[in-house]
Amino acid sequence: MAESRWLSRMPVYDIARGRVVGRVSRLLVDADARKVVGLLLATRLGREPRCLPFRHVHAIGEHAVTVRGTDAIAPLSRLPDMEEALRSQRRIYNSPILTEGGVFVGDVDEFTINTESGRLETLLVSGGLIQDLFRGQAALPSHLVVAIGEDATIVKDVAVTYLKERRQAQRENNKEDSARGAPGPAEGSWRERPRRGLTVRRPARGVRRARRSGLAGSADDARRPRTAGARRGDRSPCDGR
Repeated sequence: MAESRWLSRMPVYDIARGRVVGRVSRLLVDADARKVVGLLLATRLGREPRCLPFRHVHAIGEHAVTVRGTDAIAPLSRLPDMEEALRSQRRIYNSPILTEGGVFVGDVDEFTINTESGRLETLLVSGGLIQDLFRGQAALPSHLVVAIGEDATIVKDVAVTYLKERRQAQRENNKEDSARGAPGPAEGSWRERPRRGLTVRRPARGVRRARRSGLAGSADDARRPRTAGARRGDRSPCDGR
């Protein structure tokens, strides 16, 4: 699985010669088939755009797209199906998402595709209902998409229920993680224990053991002021040091 914005900045390597042959600038999407059909390569100003059909991609890795040879890379004018996809008015980026019942879900920030087939897998959505339920983005599976149009992307009504259930599951997981990762009281620190409706502050177990064994002074000793000769770091004239 690859994210569209991350993929649209990748370099393209010819693995037969080990050299860079271009850089992806845009993904060409067939809205009816809901799949990426080509990779538009960046070109210098004034030159005709070049395109790599997705069927000729050897692999999409973590850092680069690879091809075996450059014969498949051709000017866009020689690939009419790719040119049609480029000129299509049906867009995915920043497209508002509406349910069949007319509920605004959010806007498409980007999408993910299957790196083997190029098919859309999820739409990454923000704003609208997503802003109320999640922080940041939420992933909407492509099987909930009804149509990708010129003005909006239409999804099934169950998409709202799906997102709410995902949010509820996320909250429960966060509670479980917080419960497992909650740190206990440190040794020697104070712990608060409720008793008869009041909050009683008690020292930790290690401190109580030290007091019972006589290793720790009493509270009166702690409050008793020290004399000048008993200050920490002072030496007695009888020390002989």
